[in-house]
Amino acid sequence: MQPCMYSTLTAILLLGLAALHVNAQDGTVSSDFDTIERVFCLNSTTGGSIDGAVMVEADGGYRFDCTALEGGANDAVTILIQGTLRETTAPSPSSCAQTPGGDTTLGQAPCMEDVPDNIPATAMDLFGDIYSFQANAGDLVDIRVDTVDRGDGLADLHPGLTLIGPNGMPIIDGLGTVPCSFAPACDHVGCPRISTSLPATGTYTAIIIDVPTTPDTCTGGAYTLTGDGTGGLILIGDDLLTDL
Repeated sequence: MQPCMYSTLTAILLLGLAALHVNAQDGTVSSDFDTIERVFCLNSTTGGSIDGAVMVEADGGYRFDCTALEGGANDAVTILIQGTLRETTAPSPSSCAQTPGGDTTLGQAPCMEDVPDNIPATAMDLFGDIYSFQANAGDLVDIRVDTVDRGDGLADLHPGLTLIGPNGMPIIDGLGTVPCSFAPACDHVGCPRISTSLPATGTYTAIIIDVPTTPDTCTGGAYTLTGDGTGGLILIGDDLLTDL
């Protein structure tokens, strides 16, 4: 009997397990499980099979080992895993006033805040929240504001988003670009999203406001903010008078 130097190791999850496909020689490491009940190794070329070994890694993951299974270098080994999947939950939105957040590509939770009502009569004096982040020329960012349920499936906020460059000048507005999770009560408008390549290196600011509407049925309210590619957004101004 010779060790199986398998070039393709496929782990098929049974009884609620997920599918993995990797190239390996001494087993697959997975952090998808809370418990492992059995690992069954099947050589689909020779038809041989054994119960595989399970080893716990330092990070709590499991290594599935089928090296005692007879086979050759080009044999495909299928691992059938019976166990309990580990539950994963996304981080809950939180204020980004103290710690940068919003970059979901880094595992950060969305920022969550609220902005006051901006009525049409005072549209020249717009209050909102101001966030900053550092970036380099050519960086790709994807910044999005979404609405929050006020309790009846609608939102009180008609959100607006403006991105300001390092020179203090507006680069782009993202008004009504994508559907909101909860439609604003004042209209079935969209939510703002800015996906762009940044023109310069420096400090950028993102400003979120309640867009004035007539009639003024959107009265400001809560929102979530994500900023993928920013490295994390930090709230530097809460309900401040903006320069928009």
